Amino acid sequence: MRGIVVRSVGDFGARSTLDPDVIRATARKMRASPWVLVTMDGTIVDDHPNFEWQHYAIAWVLVDPHLLGIAVEQAKTEIVQRHAHQMIEQRPPDHHSYTVIQRHRNPPGLVSTHKRSDPFRR
Repeated sequence: MRGIVVRSVGDFGARSTLDPDVIRATARKMRASPWVLVTMDGTIVDDHPNFEWQHYAIAWVLVDPHLLGIAVEQAKTEIVQRHAHQMIEQRPPDHHSYTVIQRHRNPPGLVSTHKRSDPFRR
């Protein structure tokens, strides 16, 4: 994406999945500039309840749960490209969720997926 620096956890020498230690290491290396964690891990906050998540901006990418395989990767890419400029404007303690068609100012667990307000429907 033009004008936006994108890095993966692996770029910071992390050898594990996202967890508080990896987030802390990334924060230390990114100290000079604001950054946003973009993740599909909808339970990362719940899995580590004592971690101070309010110190970080998180953008959750919510892919239609009916998709499989390469379709998941395509949907993920579309969501990130569509909302990248909104994502980079997030600052701690912003925790937003993104679908193909909209942004929600809430973590994934608070985003309604009922038929009437299905965030995945186009």
